Amino acid sequence: MIENMDDFRALDPFFRVIEQGLAGFVDGAPRRGYPSMSLHRCYDLRVHNTPSTSTVVLEYSSEGEVVATGHPTATRTSP
Repeated sequence: MIENMDDFRALDPFFRVIEQGLAGFVDGAPRRGYPSMSLHRCYDLRVHNTPSTSTVVLEYSSEGEVVATGHPTATRTSP
């Protein structure tokens, strides 16, 4: 259990895009984690829903940095 959600404020862009993508597919809020990265933004959300298997796949791009080193990190979705 996470005691202080303020510890994860830097990941708010990630959580917002995940919550947006899962809206209407899950009950409750997605769990949060990943304290070693600070995300500056998440974007290019693509939602792939397969109702027959109850599967939802979220693709997105993100930019941020590794907290310990300050090195940039980025992920990109494929077109």
